Amino acid sequence: MKNARIVFFGNSAFSVTILDALVRANFDIAAVITSPDEPKGRGHALTSPLAALYAKEHKLPLIQQKRITKDATPSCDLGVIASYGHIIPNDILDIPAHGTLNVHPSLLPCYRGPTPIQTALANGEDTTGVTIMLTDREVDHGPIIAQEQITITDIDDAVTLEEKLARISADLLTRTIPSWITGETQAQPQDHTRATFTKMLTKESGHIDWNQPAQHIINTIRAYKVWPTSWNVLDGENLKILDASVTDIPRSQNDALSTLIMHDKQLFVVAQDFLVHLKTIQPSGSKPMAGSAFLAGLRKDATSLKLL
Repeated sequence: MKNARIVFFGNSAFSVTILDALVRANFDIAAVITSPDEPKGRGHALTSPLAALYAKEHKLPLIQQKRITKDATPSCDLGVIASYGHIIPNDILDIPAHGTLNVHPSLLPCYRGPTPIQTALANGEDTTGVTIMLTDREVDHGPIIAQEQITITDIDDAVTLEEKLARISADLLTRTIPSWITGETQAQPQDHTRATFTKMLTKESGHIDWNQPAQHIINTIRAYKVWPTSWNVLDGENLKILDASVTDIPRSQNDALSTLIMHDKQLFVVAQDFLVHLKTIQPSGSKPMAGSAFLAGLRKDATSLKLL
C-alpha cells in the first residue's frame, strides 16, 4: 500500500532523513507538522525547523503551530512521529485510521525519553538501535512493531550515530508501513519491567568531572558533541573540549586531578586513572583549535593550571 496517506510530525535532521525516505517511497504526505519558526543566533533571525525547510522545498503541505489542534490536522491512514519533541494530544493520535507510529532511536524499552542517543554514548554502550512503535498515551510506552540493532563504534559520536540511526530508521519504516497497514505485521507489547529512562540535557550536563575514569569522560565528550558540549573553566573562562582521547599513560601519585600536562608538545589532562589527550578545544571567544596550538599560546606554565 505504497500510496498510504501520512501525517508526519518532526523537526530535526533526523526527521528530515525519515521524511525524505517516505517521499522517495511515494507515500502520500498529507501534512508535515513542525514547530513554528524561532529566533536563533546572535541576530535572533527567525529560523525554520529543518523539516519545515524540507517541506517548503518539496512543496509538501506544512503546518507550524505551537500547539497542534484536531481541526488543523487532516485525516490520514497513518501518523508518523520522528524527533518531534512535543506531546501530541490523544484526540490527534486517534485521527489516523491505522494509528500513529513513533520512530525512536533506541531498542525499547531501554532508553525511553528525549536523549537516547546521547545516553547510550555516555553510558559506553556497545550496541543500540531503532524501534518503530505504535504510540499510546504514555511516552515511548506503546507496543513494538519493528526493531533493528546496530553496533556503536569507538569513533561514533552524537553526530555520526544519529546519522546512522536516521538512515536505518528510514529504511525500516518504509519497509514496515505496508505490512502494518495490511495487518500482516502485529505489534508486541513492551516488557515494561525492563524500561530505562533518559533525561533532558542542560548546560551543566556538559561539565567534565575529572575525578571520573578517563574512558567515561571520553564517552561523555562524544555524547555531548552537539549539545551541551563538554566544558570546564580555565583561568575564569569557559573552555570547550571538542575532541579528546584516552591515553595509555597512567596517572601518577604526583598528578593532581584536572591538572594540565604538557608532553611532546601535546596537551593532556589528569583524570582519575589515565591522562586524557585534548585534541581539539575551543577557548571562550575563539574558534576551535588543536590542543597543541592552545598550549603554544599559553603565557604561563601549563602545569600550574587546572580545569575547574
